[in-house]
Amino acid sequence: MSSHTERVWEDTLQLGKANQVTVELARRHCLNMIFTECGGRGMAEEATGLPINMREVHCLVARGNQAMNLDLIASDFYKAYCVGCTHRRPTGGMPNLATVMEGRAAQAATAAEMERLVTEQRHREWARRVDGRRALVAGADPAMVGALDDMGVLDCEPGVEPDLDASGGATRRLAALAERAPDRFTADVIGLAIELVEQVHVIDLLVPLRHLARARHEVAPVVLAAATEAA
Repeated sequence: MSSHTERVWEDTLQLGKANQVTVELARRHCLNMIFTECGGRGMAEEATGLPINMREVHCLVARGNQAMNLDLIASDFYKAYCVGCTHRRPTGGMPNLATVMEGRAAQAATAAEMERLVTEQRHREWARRVDGRRALVAGADPAMVGALDDMGVLDCEPGVEPDLDASGGATRRLAALAERAPDRFTADVIGLAIELVEQVHVIDLLVPLRHLARARHEVAPVVLAAATEAA
């Protein structure tokens, strides 16, 4: 048996074992919930006795989808028909399909809340960086005002799809300025660029920063550290 065939067979066995668990969870949840074979019989189920063939999920009042992955169709069926059903005939066994689905819903809600908190934190950090750039613009020369504007283009607001054309233009302008007039870049502006590379992973800023590092030896160590951190 080839390694590919072995992997396919192992995956099929794992599916059958998972399906067996799903069938039992569904039985405990409601004796009316049944998985009926459809679409022919395969050798894997015949050889193992595991529920591997295509099946349709249904009960006395509803008919669900067909699939070999019974967890998938059982989950969809539960969400569509089982919640609040007055015809349910539970066995009392635990865990059952209902407890598993409720657990998954709780996990999904927790994950969504964590994602919301992370997004809020990222937005606060982005707003702080925006305020920092605005403060520097007030006393900056025109070259640095343009550089700060271009850094703002690269530092996208969290949740907003970046404009790739605008980002590319900003990177090219910053690189050209860093190559043509590296001494115009102030320590504060360089510090903001380093922060964006290290903390926000705005890797495009390494292009102008490398130009600065070649022209200004005092900048080289921090640029090298930022590039290493971003790698």
